[in-house]
Amino acid sequence: MLDKWLGGRVADYATWRYAVRCVSTHGANMAKKAEQANSTRDAIPGLGSAIRARREALGLTLAALGEKIGTGASAIVKVELGQRALSFRLARDIAVALGVTTDALLLDAARLAERTGST
Repeated sequence: MLDKWLGGRVADYATWRYAVRCVSTHGANMAKKAEQANSTRDAIPGLGSAIRARREALGLTLAALGEKIGTGASAIVKVELGQRALSFRLARDIAVALGVTTDALLLDAARLAERTGST
């Protein structure tokens, strides 16, 4: 069932889940941060900034990216600001629209979080 839902990309989903665990820091520290943060915030530091950087580098507007993935500009803004949790499916759709893999977005996020000290 999971394979069908992901369109035959179980390996990509497994990679995504592993990367989320790696980027999200260690359990106790992450739980503490989650309590302090708004419950709808994204647990992957830097992911929204990485998406915004890729979008701007391609010269895409919020509306154009939203149109490519079938959502509105307001949803993209919330993702970029970390105010909307990012499902695997939405992350994959955004990555495809930006011409990269979900792995590339996660690596960008990790680098941005490391630079800003938000891990």
